[in-house]
Formats: sequence, structure tokens, C-alpha cells
Amino acid sequence: MKPNIVLVICHDLGDVIGPYGYTDGETPRLDALAPQSMLFKRHFVASPGCSPSRAAMATGRYPHSNGMFGLAHLGWSMHPGEVTIAALLREAGYKTGMFGTWHIEPPPLESGFDVFSPPTHAEVAGANAIEWMTTQARSDAPFFAMIGFFETHRPFCGTDAQREAAKAMDKTKIDVPGYLPDAAPTRQDLAEFHQSVKVVDQNTGRLLDALDAAGVASNTLFLFTVDHGIPFPRAKGTLYDPGIKAALLIRWPGSIAPGSTCEA
Repeated sequence: MKPNIVLVICHDLGDVIGPYGYTDGETPRLDALAPQSMLFKRHFVASPGCSPSRAAMATGRYPHSNGMFGLAHLGWSMHPGEVTIAALLREAGYKTGMFGTWHIEPPPLESGFDVFSPPTHAEVAGANAIEWMTTQARSDAPFFAMIGFFETHRPFCGTDAQREAAKAMDKTKIDVPGYLPDAAPTRQDLAEFHQSVKVVDQNTGRLLDALDAAGVASNTLFLFTVDHGIPFPRAKGTLYDPGIKAALLIRWPGSIAPGSTCEA
């Protein structure tokens, strides 16, 4: 039986989650996912920019090969005829759906996806993906769902509740990376960033719960990753490690040893 495939790609998160040593408890669902998965300790993306990195994931080809040198909204596009993972899987009998942030040209419906739900905040993108996956789980065909969470892209804290939660955070407990100045504005900015991290975690958990509820978790390859580093100086947009090192967790029951790691 062909496995279902769920690929979650977050914006600007780097590896700032619990399984990579950030142990303040703000990512409980990803913390729980890690022991069920293989954790890639040295995962580096193909570009510190959004569209080139995402296009490399979608095609398995470097940006200088697939044509996606720059950002989609600035006019860059993949070369005509580039083949995406969605197109290959659709040829193999999969139903394919893209939910949330794609940020590549050509658009999803021209890149191998049957359905596309446009970019929005994680709660909506996740809900749309869950509705579609639940429907597909009742059919005989396997499905491929790509979910692009906008968080943790700037501006942080998309709702009033999230902004209030960031204000209430204890700024003294925030871990300021050594490449940033440890000052009050930095800590406030990081507080809002970390609140967005919590949103990513919560909505990743909802996806996992939906797979369980639909009875397909045991036959689903689940990947959680990020396009590049966090949106701060010396990270996103640079070729320093904080710009291109990203989280990657892969769970595949019966095929990938739970709790394993990859150092490659």
C-alpha cells in the first residue's frame, strides 16, 4: 500500500524548537513528535531565501538549476518544464493538495497540485488541510498534502490574542542568540517570534491529531521542516549557519526507526 505523504514547511523558523535544544516547553507537540521520528541534526537548506529554498525542496534541484534564483513576488520563476514532487506523485496515482504558503512560481495548480488553498495564518491553512486529508482518507487513492505555515514570518503575532500573550511573556527567560545584541528591544522582538513558534507547534499538533482520527497515521510519511533560518540579522538571508540550518523531523511508522537521528 502506498503511504500518504504530509510535508509541513514553515516560514523562517530555523531549528528553534524543543527537539533542537530549545527546552522552554513552548513546542510540546514537536517535542512529542521527535521520539517518533528521525531527527536530522545537520540539515541545511539550499538557500537562505524563501522561494529558492522552497523550489529546491519541490524539485530536488538547486536554485541555479531550476531557475528560482530569487523571490516569487519579485518576478522570479522556475524554468519551464521543471518537474515537482507533486507532479511526480500525481502521475503515481496520488491526490495532491497545497495549503497555505507556496511562494514559488509557477503557482500550485500549474505545478502538479489538484487543489490549492491560498496563504493565510496557520489556523486556517491547517483547518483546510485537515478537511481535505480527512476526505481523502476515505478514498482508495493515497494523498500528498503540502502545508506551508506562514508563521514565523514577520510580522509576528497575527492575532490580538497572540500579541497579548507575547507581552505577558517573561522576557528575562528568553534565550538571545549570541549573534544578536542582548537588549530590551531584541527580547521583545524575540518574545513575539516565540509566540509565533507556539502557533506553529499547536497547528502541527492538529495535523497529527487529524491523521490519528482518520485512522491513517500508521500509513503516513510525515515530514516537518523549514525553508531557512530565523528572520533576524545574521540569520535569514545569510549563508552563516543560522541562515541555512533548519529543523527536519521525519516520521514513517514501520520504515523509519523512532527516536533515531541522522548526522549527515
